[in-house]
Amino acid sequence: MADRYDCNHADVIYLHELLGKPDVAVKDYMDGLYRQEQDDKRQSYFDRLAQDAMLYRMEQNYQPCYMKL
Repeated sequence: MADRYDCNHADVIYLHELLGKPDVAVKDYMDGLYRQEQDDKRQSYFDRLAQDAMLYRMEQNYQPCYMKL
């Protein structure tokens, strides 16, 4: 489990003592952190995608002033 979250076993033990919860709760907590991190990555990907789409539409609709004369 420790490899998956890029933390060592001592971090998990410290987290266990800090939370005062059983190991299962710590694992669930770490899973929650991992899922949140993945959601953040996904959201930033979609934000970039939307931004790219908006820029593309702006480029497609752009007409220099001399073309309107």
